[in-house]
Parts: sequence; C-alpha cells; structure tokens
Amino acid sequence: MKTATFLLIGLLVFVGRTLGQNDLPTIGTFDDIKGLSKGYVVADNESLKAMLKELKKQPAFTLVDKHDDAEFFLEYKTISRQPLGLTGGTTETGQLDAYVRRDGKKVVAWSQSTTGGGFKGDTAHRLIEKFLKRAKNK
Repeated sequence: MKTATFLLIGLLVFVGRTLGQNDLPTIGTFDDIKGLSKGYVVADNESLKAMLKELKKQPAFTLVDKHDDAEFFLEYKTISRQPLGLTGGTTETGQLDAYVRRDGKKVVAWSQSTTGGGFKGDTAHRLIEKFLKRAKNK
C-alpha cells in the first residue's frame, strides 16, 4: 500500500511538472530583442494590415513570412470589444506582446495594452506606434 501511494504521488508530481506551467512565458526586458531585425507578426486581418503599414516604414525591421525565419515575434490580440451606446460604434481593448523564443520558451520582452476605436485596426495601430517609439529609444 505504501509503495502504491508513493508511486501515485511520484506520478502526480511528474504530471504536474510536465503538463503544468511549463508553457508560461518568461518575463524579460526590451534588451532581449535589442539588435534583432527579423520580425514575424501575428494578428487578425485588420489589425495585421494596420501594423504592417507602420512596420514597413521602419528600415530597422525586416518582416518575414515564416515564423521559423523570425528573430522576434509581435503578437496582437483583442481582449474585449465594447459598444459605444447609441452611436453603433465600438471600442476595442487590445494587447501587443513582443517576444523571442529561447530554449523553446517564450520570453516576453515588451507587452502593453490600450483601448482605441474598434475599427480598421485602430487599437493595433496605437500599440505598434508605442512599440516603435520604444524601439527607437532602446
């Protein structure tokens, strides 16, 4: 009985370590992407268009088509959309993460969220401008 209990506890510890929080990102600093130029962008269609428009103006960055070719990643996600009452418009809260992959782990170098108009990638546009401003000041 003691052996079975010991094996069960060992199995639970192993499963917890294996399936548990191994996929959580590591929090880094902007220095983790300093000097990197090849970026891959992940976003919904309208947000992607808005971000690419700004990034293509920046000679310091090269956008790649395959994530395997990237040195760093920019990932935009919509957190929420809220109606603006009787106007029929919306606001969108979004988050932009800039990260690298190191030893198979995601290392977040910069992350910010903001709220903007819920149209034509407005929130993503605001966030990519903040990222680019930060990149210039690195």
